[in-house]
Amino acid sequence: MLMNYRADIAKDLIMYSIYFLSLLEGPKCEGWVDAADRWLRHVVEDPSMIPRQSNTWKELEKCFKEAFSDYAECERA
Repeated sequence: MLMNYRADIAKDLIMYSIYFLSLLEGPKCEGWVDAADRWLRHVVEDPSMIPRQSNTWKELEKCFKEAFSDYAECERA
């Protein structure tokens, strides 16, 4: 994305989020990607779903970290 920082895709947070989702592959994240895609479609229709202090990318990133965090990492360390 740094290569495209002047391009519209890097400036539009919906497009940025869709690009991120397109990079995720595999059966372990397929269901989450589908759900995130549906959520983004709803956000496009109703942007008021996003809290005022946030944006589409921040919300998607937060959901991603919640879904794929390794909560047992400290115990294994």
